[in-house]
Parts: sequence; structure tokens; C-alpha cells
Amino acid sequence: MRIVFVAGFFAPVLTALEASAKGHLDDRSVVWIPQRSNGDLNINVFKAAFLDVVARGTEEVPVCLFVLRGREYVLDSLKSIVGVGEARKPGIKVKIEQFKNAYDARQVISRIEDFKPNAEVAALTDLNRLDEWILKTHGESCFAPEGDWRSEEIAIPGRWSSLCCS
Repeated sequence: MRIVFVAGFFAPVLTALEASAKGHLDDRSVVWIPQRSNGDLNINVFKAAFLDVVARGTEEVPVCLFVLRGREYVLDSLKSIVGVGEARKPGIKVKIEQFKNAYDARQVISRIEDFKPNAEVAALTDLNRLDEWILKTHGESCFAPEGDWRSEEIAIPGRWSSLCCS
């Protein structure tokens, strides 16, 4: 899964994305993060969407970012959220690219086309490899320290304490 975030740009960029990358917006392989009414990047929307794609197992996430002059503190907040994502999924590659023009749809679309985003997650085809698939898509946090996902405890209705996916 390869997801691109487009964050903090003005509305004409979204209009251009809807015209040229509508399929990517629809399948959420390109995620539009709007500005708030004061012009700042909506950091709460970014946090929810970014941590969601981390939990779903994405491996590479470029962020096309525009921050208004004088509001560089937004970049610090964004970097701290990226740090949380990196802690939850070690090995994830996040590249933040700051743009100087909030109307630069051509450059944003060019970055999206170069990256070739894809929202598909590889499907599980062999149940004997379920543990490998879970580790790949959700990381170590899905397994309780006491052991194997195939333990008898899981088979008892109402007792899912061996799995702790978050």
C-alpha cells in the first residue's frame, strides 16, 4: 500500500486533483488534508488519517505540504505525529516535502504521478501464513507476549485476550 498526503494547500489544488487524480482520491491512496478557517493545516484530520494508514500497514508515505509563512509550528506538530507513526510501525518511510506555493497543483500532481500511489493491501491466500500476514500488516503489537496466535485460548468464545490488535 502506497499512500500520498496532500496537506495545507488551497482549494484550487483540490479541484485540480479531482480532475486528474479522482480515482486516487476515491480509493484514498491520495489523502487530501484541508486547511482550517485560519489557514493552518488541519492537524487533527492529518493525525487521524496518518495514524490510520500506519495501522493499515502502509510502508511508504510522502507528504506534500504547504505551511503559511509565520506558522512553521504546524510543521513541528506534523513531525511529532509522524514520529508517533514511526514508533508504531518501525521501518515506515515518511518523506515530508514542503512546497512554497499553496496553488501549485501542477507540482503536486507531478509528485503523485511519480510516486504511483496504491491503496490495495495484499490479500491473504494461505491461512497457514496468517501469522506472517498479521505481522506484515499490523506489526508486533498484534501478538500478546504470552505467545502463539494459535493458542487454545483464542478458540474459547468471549476470550480474545491473546490478540490485542490496536
